[in-house]
Amino acid sequence: MTRINVAVNGFASTRRCPGNGPGQSRHACRGQPRETVGRRCISLDFWFFPVDFSPWGSTFNNPFLLRRFYIRPITVILQFKGATGMTRVDDAVLNGLAGFDSATVYNAVEKVQGVSNDDYTGPEIQYLTPEFGAVIGYAVTSEVTPLDATPANMSWSDYYDVLDETPGPMIAVMKDVDTRPKRAALFGDGMAHIHRKLGVVGAVVEGCVRDLEGIRAAGLPIWGLGTVSGHGPFNVRAVGRPLVAGQLLVQTGDLLLADVDGVVKIPLDIAEDTLRKANEIRTWERSHFDMINSPEFTYEKWKNRESQA
Repeated sequence: MTRINVAVNGFASTRRCPGNGPGQSRHACRGQPRETVGRRCISLDFWFFPVDFSPWGSTFNNPFLLRRFYIRPITVILQFKGATGMTRVDDAVLNGLAGFDSATVYNAVEKVQGVSNDDYTGPEIQYLTPEFGAVIGYAVTSEVTPLDATPANMSWSDYYDVLDETPGPMIAVMKDVDTRPKRAALFGDGMAHIHRKLGVVGAVVEGCVRDLEGIRAAGLPIWGLGTVSGHGPFNVRAVGRPLVAGQLLVQTGDLLLADVDGVVKIPLDIAEDTLRKANEIRTWERSHFDMINSPEFTYEKWKNRESQA
């Protein structure tokens, strides 16, 4: 995982990193410490000014230029997990979990962990194409300003490069970070087609979408806050940064399952146990519902069974 700290008083540019040669411990492009075995990173170049543009700035000593500069004590963290650096579960486990609904998976995670959690989205995130059913995949996060005319932090090519170099199945998790969120669309049918081709099996958008019929035609399941018709300059601000979508904290690489009830997060380290417990829950529930719908049903039978759950 590459972590890049960006001071907001600097200007940043992005470019491709040529990578590392055999035995190199630093990125060839910029001398940054090597922290990932992935094939891609983002290199950021900065120009700091010897002026404090805010009353709450703090001093920073540059050991290379031997001069004092002022920067605001704010950082933006971009995290990328390369194609070989993402933690993954066994395909058999992934395929098994894909056969369950989000509520059962949540219950299974809760049983395995022994404690309740809120690793699921709130009611604001709606399944806009429910006919596609449930999907499961690894999150790739991004932040977008579909309306603000602010300079882009990076290009859309950078974003699609990340998708291209990340193994699927992926779920794109996008957040509207505009000054007027929900006013403009940040996903449409053109994006749906290319996302599908790059291995994205679903998109979860904390924001609005448009071209919903075109998204359906592309065959991409999508969740969002609603639909609008237009958007503005439409810039991607960050990729791989942890974000909150529908009250759910998501990081790139998280395993997500989404359906008509919403999105749940499955801890990678208990994915196999979650599948086992989900199967147990399904078996118990089928037997339970059979008992309730049986002609021999009595309240006492139901109460006794509930006490054993």
